[in-house]
Amino acid sequence: MSYLHRSSGLPVRTLGFRSGVSASYVYRVMASERNPAWETVQGIARACDYDPGDLLDLWNAAQGFTADGSGTPPTYAQALARFQGAFRGLHLATARAPLQTFSDALETASRMELRLIESLLGPTTATGAERLS
Repeated sequence: MSYLHRSSGLPVRTLGFRSGVSASYVYRVMASERNPAWETVQGIARACDYDPGDLLDLWNAAQGFTADGSGTPPTYAQALARFQGAFRGLHLATARAPLQTFSDALETASRMELRLIESLLGPTTATGAERLS
C-alpha cells in the first residue's frame, strides 16, 4: 500500500479524501498499524490509479484467507486470472521491480518464460489464451 501511495505522488490528505477515509487512517495503514477492510484497499488502489484486483490475493493472505470458500475448484480461466492477480500484487509489493530483476534471479529462464512473466505483468484485459499465443 505504501508503494502505491509513493508512486501516486498524492498527498496523504488527498489520498484519504479520494478513498473515503481520513488522512490519519491512511497514515496508519501506510505504517502497517491498521489492517484495512477490502473496501478501503479498493478505494486507496483506485485513488492511486491501480487495479484493486492486483491486491486481492495479498489482502486475502494478510487476512488469513486461503480460499474463496466455495469448495468448487476454479476453472482454468479463473485460476489463471487469480495467478496473474497474485503475481501482479507481488510485483507491486516489490515496488515494480524491473523485468531484468526476474531474469537475473531466474538464471535458467528461457526467453519464452521471460515473455510469459512480462505478459503476466501486463494489463489484465486479455484472456490467458490471447496472452500465451
